[in-house]
Amino acid sequence: MIVGFDLQPLVQGASGGIVQWLGGIIRAYATRFPGDRILLFEPEDFSSDLSEYPSIEVIRAPRNKLHALEGEILSTRSADVLIRSYPDVSHPGFPMERQIAVILDLQHAERPEFFSPEILRARRLAFGRLLSEAGAVGTMTEFSRKSILRYPWTACGDIFLMPPALDPAFAECATQNPRANFRPSPSFDGISQFFFMPANPWPHKNHRRLFEAFGRARPHLPAGTGLVLTGAGEGWAQLISGYEHLPIRHLGYLARADLADVYRRSLALAFFSLYEGFGMPLLEAFHFGTPVVCSNIPPLVDVGGNAVLSCAPDDVSAIADLMVRVATDSSMREELVARGKDRVRHFSWERSADALRDAILRVRERSEGHQRVISSARSGRRFSIIIDPALGGSVDAAVKAVVAQGHGDWELLVPASPHAKTDVTGDPRLRVIVTNDFNCAARAALALAQATGDARIYLRPDCILRPEALARIAMCFDGDPACDIVAASTIGTNPSGELVASWAMPIGLDDEPPPGQLDQRTFAFERNLMSHLGGDFRSMRPVVAWSRRIEGLGAEFDRNARFMFDGDYWLRLLEAGGNLSVIDEPVAEIRLADDFASARLWYKVMRDYVALARRRRLRLDPAFFLLLSHRQFGSDPSLSGAWRGLPAVLGWCRYRMYRGRPKLLAGIDRARNRLLGRNKSS
Repeated sequence: MIVGFDLQPLVQGASGGIVQWLGGIIRAYATRFPGDRILLFEPEDFSSDLSEYPSIEVIRAPRNKLHALEGEILSTRSADVLIRSYPDVSHPGFPMERQIAVILDLQHAERPEFFSPEILRARRLAFGRLLSEAGAVGTMTEFSRKSILRYPWTACGDIFLMPPALDPAFAECATQNPRANFRPSPSFDGISQFFFMPANPWPHKNHRRLFEAFGRARPHLPAGTGLVLTGAGEGWAQLISGYEHLPIRHLGYLARADLADVYRRSLALAFFSLYEGFGMPLLEAFHFGTPVVCSNIPPLVDVGGNAVLSCAPDDVSAIADLMVRVATDSSMREELVARGKDRVRHFSWERSADALRDAILRVRERSEGHQRVISSARSGRRFSIIIDPALGGSVDAAVKAVVAQGHGDWELLVPASPHAKTDVTGDPRLRVIVTNDFNCAARAALALAQATGDARIYLRPDCILRPEALARIAMCFDGDPACDIVAASTIGTNPSGELVASWAMPIGLDDEPPPGQLDQRTFAFERNLMSHLGGDFRSMRPVVAWSRRIEGLGAEFDRNARFMFDGDYWLRLLEAGGNLSVIDEPVAEIRLADDFASARLWYKVMRDYVALARRRRLRLDPAFFLLLSHRQFGSDPSLSGAWRGLPAVLGWCRYRMYRGRPKLLAGIDRARNRLLGRNKSS
């Protein structure tokens, strides 16, 4: 059997405990199953130090080219299964149902405040894709397994456990070379005993509360008690700010032998993290005979059992009390050490390697039979469609197009004023939501709050769906379990029915993108959408449908964008981390009206976009402002006849050439209004 391991996302020194976890499992796997061939794909700037095993072949390439090479080699060698070390927005060209995802935790879903918007978006894209389509998922703890099963994007039902164990080389280096007088740094002077916290300065590691608790506990601790930390040095100065007066020492990264000696000399491990997928320092402390005080979060409870003292990680007083208790009660320390020695025996690399191989066999068998284990059955796609008559004219044509859909599972919501004439009676799926709010974004938000479908679409009244539109969009959602947004092409026609514009995605990003580019459609559509918004969104816009689950990521209508709220909302959904699917064939017709009111309406839409572009720091083309000026006075060059030529020229002059000259502007306005009024009456 040939098994690939994709290490492309891992970064030396920055990827945390996942490197130890995978390294331990791969070593155990190669030892227990030497007949299996392992292809280890590594980026050139990363080394796993696993080439000494005869069954392991290390293949290296530049990070940005590794996935493309990986797909070719896996196909050429007829590999059975690929193990993904971490979700990434780039994907090898290898069947998803034959991939096993390795997931530590879902911290980005449960504690999104720990991440920047850019990292949060990338994680949502990557995790959503892999958890929707992978053949199996391996994780560390029962807590993480349940979190993965709850995740709205998880379609895979084969979630198995392969917890880590203690690194044998790490354990051996301390027992062979103990150094009783080891002092990792001259800054240890004045500290005779210490609590130990090994962690990078990430927000979820909760350093600041630990510092505060240590400060409160210090008067009750034995003289000379300090706090020692290891991990990355970046951000340390900011982290310690305000606590410089305390005996806290940061040692940076240490060699494994030195780190083992720090464990052995520690008074106790103080590990009060806010979130963990496992908690490897607990196992290390158990092995080296170090008592443990830690958070009572579920993963640490799973790992620590009765061998730790724990409390809530946000309770500074309780943390201080535990530090005092373990420092002053020698019998308690001895009892914790004995329990820890027993606890560490529950964890075995061999058992985890066996669990991985069992999963590999299951995935291979299912792929040969073209089967998948899914977490829950799909119950069909129900659509909630919103059409707002406040955006101009009658909604009758748009409503009739929805009623005529071949896919019949839908509801139609029409947010309208009490005096609006909307002929939507006679079908229980059609519902008028009465509102006096003339803010179109607020009206759409009100309708969306009452929607019950698991897919949503907002349509302007000039967008007429083709009979197969909903069925095509539903097939797109169901064919791609990771899909959050469907962007479908449209055509724009003038009042005579002639084609004047069409929406299409860039060439090369259709329904079958090249290997490694699967999730790049999301970014391509975002660029395409912004480009068209800055041109003529009236005739150049897609039909966009989105899933209910992505609304939970926090995207909301911008009520300050009264007329451009839908384009802004689609951008917010993409930025929240939505995976995109594309329909290249047109599913709707944008019927453009050639009248004064329509031109004025789209002037308001474009005016909203000026503010949107300013917030997003987008540069608008001069042609945009020229079109804005035309529509301000009720004319539209893309549709108008020759009689509108002079008013359009005057409008352009008004906007671009005569600012600051009120008398001249007033004269231009009078001339335009006379021309427009005479031609309208004729």
